[in-house]
Amino acid sequence: MEYDTQYHLKKLKTQQRRQTTLTIAIVVVTAAIIGALAARVTDGSGKFSPEYDVYVAGHIKNEKDISVAVLWKNGAPTSLSGGTSTAKANSVFVSGNDVYVAGYEEIEGTNFPTLWKNGAAHRLGQGSKFDFANYVFVSGEDVYVAGIDKGVAAFWKNGESQRLSDLVSEACSIHVSGNDVYVAGYEESAQGITVAVLWKNGELQRLSAGSKYDSAYSVFASGSNVYVAGKEVSSNASIATLWKNGVGTHLAGAGVTSNAYSVYLSGKDVYVAGTDKGVAALWKNGASSSVSKASSWAYSVYVMGNDVYVAGMERNAAKLWRNGASLRLGDESAKSEAKSVFVVRAKSL
Repeated sequence: MEYDTQYHLKKLKTQQRRQTTLTIAIVVVTAAIIGALAARVTDGSGKFSPEYDVYVAGHIKNEKDISVAVLWKNGAPTSLSGGTSTAKANSVFVSGNDVYVAGYEEIEGTNFPTLWKNGAAHRLGQGSKFDFANYVFVSGEDVYVAGIDKGVAAFWKNGESQRLSDLVSEACSIHVSGNDVYVAGYEESAQGITVAVLWKNGELQRLSAGSKYDSAYSVFASGSNVYVAGKEVSSNASIATLWKNGVGTHLAGAGVTSNAYSVYLSGKDVYVAGTDKGVAALWKNGASSSVSKASSWAYSVYVMGNDVYVAGMERNAAKLWRNGASLRLGDESAKSEAKSVFVVRAKSL
């Protein structure tokens, strides 16, 4: 992969300790480049259903090797950034007629957490070398974005930042249920121990005992139950883990690297997307199935009716799977990554 998928932990620590100066080559990309990428969308064995609109957030490397934040709708990409500096889209949420995308733009060494609403960019905070917007969630009229603000875990509610920690930390996912706001992420102690954590209305709950790189990546709350997907690290190998109401269960065996990046609840079924033994994996109620046979990652899962959608990457190219059938997002020659999927019923039906 072209960058650390474990939500920037290693990169964040290295940057904070060494204060490495980032150099960005600013190049002008023309509309023809983005148009060419859009024209080369390749279908896999799966076909989009006219009954649903499927949104996928991610990025595509342009011909100057610069990451362009992209939103795919039913397989067709739309650029969210100009292609002159690095930008990535990490999460998408659709509410009514509005499409929200959370990500960041990197300009002259500064990361600016960014929320795109219907394609228009809105910066969150003043930005720093370490800041990101990782996840967006909409509840009623309120828009929540989880990420890093001034180097620590935070979330923005309608553009106003609320810091969750004073330590090295990251907010990876956010979910609102009733009056409760849940945020999943990690927090690192001064001794370098990283703990997977869940904040409920700002109150910290430690989910793991702590290791060098424990983390919680995704949270889903339903009624009295709160599910968190992430990883615990043992013997230098991460283990995909699902916590239900604070009690952790390993989804894969020890000794082989696995990760749980996304959790989704549909009825009584709990779905988790991640990686196991180097390939994209999907767990349903704890039972694992491989999404791909090639080197791949599954970052996001969404269930609509009888269809299970998984977004990720295969052989350095963005991928979308529906019930195991794949749809290629982007051009084979362009590096790309799909980080989030959201599905709604098509309005024309």
